Amino acid sequence: MIVKTSIINYTYLYFFFTSFAIFLYALIVIMGGDTNMVDFTLFNRFISVDRFQLSILFKVAYLVLALGYYFADRLKLNLNTTGVTIHAYVTIGAVILNGLVIFFNSYFIYDFSLAYKINEFISICCVIIAIAAQPIFFWNLFQAVAKREIQ
Repeated sequence: MIVKTSIINYTYLYFFFTSFAIFLYALIVIMGGDTNMVDFTLFNRFISVDRFQLSILFKVAYLVLALGYYFADRLKLNLNTTGVTIHAYVTIGAVILNGLVIFFNSYFIYDFSLAYKINEFISICCVIIAIAAQPIFFWNLFQAVAKREIQ
């Protein structure tokens, strides 16, 4: 008998392993001596952040999502399967897409400044997409808690 499993059953593991992969990337950045800073403008202020620190920030964010899904699973909350699926695919897919673009650009584009600009643009787009998907997680969690019967 084949038991079919869905992404719902192990969502917290997907987010945990994604967080671990981001941590490994951060270690590669720090061990490789990459001194490139990530520059962006926020509220008319120019901000420059170290890539290692930014990677650790995203690692913690994905770890928080993993813990949220873990506790929802342990508390037997009835999460919306469509919401979980969309949130997981979009949020984890943004990391995978970003990693693939950085990997392929570093090996196939020989003009460093062009590769850096492409990486920066794709990374910003992936971060915006991942942040835009977070209300799905909170909506799903809140609706599951609201529907939960008190025992």
